[in-house]
Amino acid sequence: MFPLLSVSQIMHIGYVLCMIDGTIWLGFAASLVAGLSTGAGALPVLFTKKVSDKLLDVMLGFSAGVMLAACLRMVGEGWLQGEACSSYRD
Repeated sequence: MFPLLSVSQIMHIGYVLCMIDGTIWLGFAASLVAGLSTGAGALPVLFTKKVSDKLLDVMLGFSAGVMLAACLRMVGEGWLQGEACSSYRD
């Protein structure tokens, strides 16, 4: 099914991967952590039969607060970036 790789091919792949910029590895690691966190957050659904309305309200409020904080942070960064770019136009 999968082709067998020789030792030299495996070493070449390892060499190429080591030469990739560190930002790619950082992005990969961050993506992996985000994916695993999402999976871990979904695990309680598998073990609960009924969730109270109070708990749903708390979880919805928490998630709305996180999304609002992220949105406002990004708006602020965009505003600062726009100010930095506008200085080049003058």
